[in-house]
Amino acid sequence: MFVLSDFTEIKDEIVYSECIKMSGVVWRLKVYPRGNGVAKDSYMSVFLEMVQGVQEGNKYDYKIQMVNVCDGSQSLLREFTSEFNTEECWGYNRFYKLENLIKDGFLNEGNKVPTELRSC
Repeated sequence: MFVLSDFTEIKDEIVYSECIKMSGVVWRLKVYPRGNGVAKDSYMSVFLEMVQGVQEGNKYDYKIQMVNVCDGSQSLLREFTSEFNTEECWGYNRFYKLENLIKDGFLNEGNKVPTELRSC
């Protein structure tokens, strides 16, 4: 689990989750809270990064889920299959529209309620 606290305080930064190790591969989430590339200032961008892994690329099935940690009623799940090499990222430039975060219950009016991102 990776919780983004004080979402509105994060400007043009990239935020990384702690690394997790599964089956000899080290992963982390790479989050652009204000988007990157074509999604800048419109969407939150979320990617899964292989920090350390095998020498040659392998295909992996993975899921990235965003959950409202206040009541758990709101959830967004994206599933992928991608071929990863070490230090490579795959995911979404347009993971979630910024203007919908409050409307859809992922942030409160004060923008202080953290949203949880999970990868598996």
